[in-house]
Amino acid sequence: MNKHHMFLREASKFLAGLIAADFIFGLWVLINGSYPFTFSGITFSTSAVYSWMAVDLFLFLFLVHYAWHAHLPGRHPRKSFLRLAGWVFAVVSVAHFLRLFFALPFIVGTLHVPYWTNLLATIVTAFLSWTSFSFAKHSTN
Repeated sequence: MNKHHMFLREASKFLAGLIAADFIFGLWVLINGSYPFTFSGITFSTSAVYSWMAVDLFLFLFLVHYAWHAHLPGRHPRKSFLRLAGWVFAVVSVAHFLRLFFALPFIVGTLHVPYWTNLLATIVTAFLSWTSFSFAKHSTN
């Protein structure tokens, strides 16, 4: 295993921790009744928290699977998984970039989420996407 692949796995472990923290934060916000919150002019109520939790759970499981390198069934599990990871990271990166490009507000309770968080998320997810595709291209199986 080369050092770039190891770095990507360690970054995935770190991001899995961030996603877990986001899940816990969402649970805390739900318990404390900090809803409704507004994003891009749309107000979300407590019913939206279930989608938030489902996405966090999916991302957490995906990153944990990616970080600890479990094999998927199929002929070329590593290459397929790396491509899938690359596409997921690319979609997330584009979503963060669109929030920056259109200057969409994101408000949770009374907290206005700053744009620099999306800039950081865009950079990190674009890097993870690029490295995933790069590893898939050079993967032997």
